[in-house]
Amino acid sequence: YAMYRLMRSIYNLQSSGNVDIRNAVGQPARIYVPVPPSGTGKGKVQVTLQGRTMEYEAVSGETATLPTGENVVVDAVVSNDVVRVVKA
Repeated sequence: YAMYRLMRSIYNLQSSGNVDIRNAVGQPARIYVPVPPSGTGKGKVQVTLQGRTMEYEAVSGETATLPTGENVVVDAVVSNDVVRVVKA
């Protein structure tokens, strides 16, 4: 019985290590590559999720380009690796 409990405890320590992009919604981010105005292209942002700094492509609904270093907030997930951002 003790060996079973020990093995069960070790098994419960496992984690998948996968980052879920849906957790990015509402999180602060920083522009890494300038994000062009709405509908004209993609830039990149860095977001800290689940203890990791992740980099995602980003689009914006803003009328002006969001420059490198600007703080933004992730508004929505567009696809598996693209997020929509708004000014913070």
